[in-house]
Amino acid sequence: MLIGQVLQMHFDEVWFLQFSPNGNYLASSSKDESAIIWEVTDGGVVSFKHILGHQKPVLTVSWIPNDEKLLTCGEEEVIKRWDVNSGRLLHIYVKTGVGFISCTWCPVGFILAGTTDESISLWNFEGEELDCWKDETLRVSEMAVTEDGTRILSIYQKRSIAVIDRKTKELLKLLPQANVITSFSSYKIPIYQQILFWWIEETFIASGTEDSQVYIWHRASGMPVVRLWNEHPGSVNCVSWNPENIYMLDTASDDHKIVIWCPPNDPVTEVESAGQEMRG
Repeated sequence: MLIGQVLQMHFDEVWFLQFSPNGNYLASSSKDESAIIWEVTDGGVVSFKHILGHQKPVLTVSWIPNDEKLLTCGEEEVIKRWDVNSGRLLHIYVKTGVGFISCTWCPVGFILAGTTDESISLWNFEGEELDCWKDETLRVSEMAVTEDGTRILSIYQKRSIAVIDRKTKELLKLLPQANVITSFSSYKIPIYQQILFWWIEETFIASGTEDSQVYIWHRASGMPVVRLWNEHPGSVNCVSWNPENIYMLDTASDDHKIVIWCPPNDPVTEVESAGQEMRG
C-alpha cells in the first residue's frame, strides 16, 4: 500500500481516528482539544468539514449508525454527541465523581465507555448507565465492541488484544504480539480479497505499534498477515479501516498528521496536505 494523502489540520498529537459506517466521513481527535470531521469524496479524496471543541484533549471518537451522529470523549472529562451535518452539539454524558477516557457506540443500542477509575461502563442513548464493572488487566482507554454487542475487544497487558464476553465478563481469546500495542481496529471483510490472501468472510484487525509499524492480523488464528512500513517518525497512535473500501486505511501519530494509505493503482497517488491547502 502507498500513501494517498497526508492531512494536517491538528496542531498537536493525533490520538484517534475512525471512519463512519458508510465510509463517507472520517473523524479524528487530538491533544489540541478538538475533534475534526472529514468528508470522503467519491474519488477517495478526504477534505475538512467541521471542527468540534472540548475543554480538554479529545481522546476518542465513535460514530452512530447512518453517519448522522458522532460521539467524542474528552480526556478525564465528558462524552459529547454531535450532529454530523451541522456540527451542532446535541447531548453531554456525565458521570459524577469520575471522567471518561474512551467511548464507542454499539449498533444494538448502547454506548461502551471507559472511566478514570478503570471501570467499563454501558450507557443508553438517553444517558442512563446500564452496567458497570472493573477489569484492571484491560486498557479501558482502548476498546471496541462487536456489531451484535456480545464481545468486547481491548488491549491486554500491553502486548495482546483480548476478546471478552460482554455478559459473563469472561476472557475468550488473546491475540499476542511481540511489540507494545498502541491501537487497533477491527473489520470484517465481506468478500475475498487478493491483498489479504483470499480469505472469505473473515475478520481482520489492524494494529499500530510504538516502533512506527502497522500490522494486519487474522483474528481467528491470531496470525499477522500484512505489515506496512509506516512514514510516521514516531508511535502510531491509531489505525482505522474504511468499511466501504478495504483498500483505504488511515493512521495517526504524534507528528500531528493523518496518513491515508491506498493501493498502488488508486487514483489518489500523490501525497497531499489538506491542512496546508486550506490555510494557503
